[in-house]
Amino acid sequence: MLTETRYGAFAVVHEVAAPAAINARLRRLSPKLFVEQQLTYGHERVWCVVEDVGLGHPPITVYEYRDEHGRPIRDLSDGIVVEMERRAQNRMTMLEAGRKADEANAKLKELHRADFLYEAAQVAEEWARMTRGRAVVPRSRALQLARQRKRRRGLPEWA
Repeated sequence: MLTETRYGAFAVVHEVAAPAAINARLRRLSPKLFVEQQLTYGHERVWCVVEDVGLGHPPITVYEYRDEHGRPIRDLSDGIVVEMERRAQNRMTMLEAGRKADEANAKLKELHRADFLYEAAQVAEEWARMTRGRAVVPRSRALQLARQRKRRRGLPEWA
């Protein structure tokens, strides 16, 4: 069906798509999508793509078919399907980017964990070498000063 829209002296003629044909194309994208005309708060009729989420929840409006100035496009056309295809492609691109980011994060976590385990083993080895199997006894500043006094007097540390 053809429709004519007049803008002053200009007339634009375009083909209007049937809602059934648009619904069939939308269902190829996702079986949950369909198109319907809704009434806005300003009492304007606007074509909307709606997703049936199921499970006892009401359908969600995914896209309102409007022009670049926000006015509802009166006649339904293939542009609504083209926009939904573009959004589906962007969504797949974002999902793929998300998967790649998750894989990179998992690899980075494993790398950090391996570095931590290596460094912890190095610290344990160095600590064992420093103590040479002896128990580590906490030393106080007072004990250090007392030993220094004994050394200055020339007395053995065990005295």
